[in-house]
Amino acid sequence: LKKAVSDAEYRAVRAILDDIDKKGLDSLDSTCTSLGSSLSRSGSMRKAVQRKLPDNVQLDLDEIRADLTAAGWERRLGGLKRFEEMCATAAKAVASDTKLIEAFIGRLNDINSKVSLEGLDTYMVSLPSLSKAYSTEANLKAVLNQLILALMSHLSSKSDEHRKTAQKCLSETIRRVDPASLSPAIAAATRKANIKQKPFMLNLFNRLNVMLYPTKPKQVEVVALPILWECLKTGVADSEIKKALTEFAKGLVDLMGERVLLDQASMELDPSRRRLLESLIR
Repeated sequence: LKKAVSDAEYRAVRAILDDIDKKGLDSLDSTCTSLGSSLSRSGSMRKAVQRKLPDNVQLDLDEIRADLTAAGWERRLGGLKRFEEMCATAAKAVASDTKLIEAFIGRLNDINSKVSLEGLDTYMVSLPSLSKAYSTEANLKAVLNQLILALMSHLSSKSDEHRKTAQKCLSETIRRVDPASLSPAIAAATRKANIKQKPFMLNLFNRLNVMLYPTKPKQVEVVALPILWECLKTGVADSEIKKALTEFAKGLVDLMGERVLLDQASMELDPSRRRLLESLIR
């Protein structure tokens, strides 16, 4: 440790360790603040030492998670209400609890239709509070794939209400969450989408590309083009998919230019698929 930090930082750590040795681990709560302020480095040591949540807040989070994962659907429904209330009053605490977020995502496509619809509504209400965390916090960025798949599952629902609510949720997500963080998750979901889900996902992806390209053109190329190639190789027999894929391809032409797109296509597609692409964009 002494080799890795400055003398002042080393003394700060030693002082806290001595305090712990004298007073026990109960002194941690009062010393973590001084440790965090003493260490000016941005290295792992400073990141590793964080104040834990107050016990009453952590207890609330644990109880909400228990409600969200309960066997009874009415209790899960109550958990969604408590989750919404907690997001309104302690969004940062909610965002810090990955297990709670995963439990909430599980309710978005709950086996009970009442719970899943309430989950979608709760997602819409809580998104303004959590969108920044989805964009910046590593633990929440890590569950974006899971989140988008849960929302996408309703695009093929027989329930008109579920389907339209999920479409609103996905549209609001690309409006509020950082497109660079979201792009890989949208691509992964689009790749897995079935014939009923894919048209909307391609349109959603197209809108996201437009938002992302001005700042991250290379990311659009790396993430979006493989989806285009896969769709062309799979075929476009379905009229809705063909329409959506046409708009998706034309959207990439508008961003990248036709020549660049066709040059890339020459390296990825056989002549017949390249001609199919040309017929879509011209």
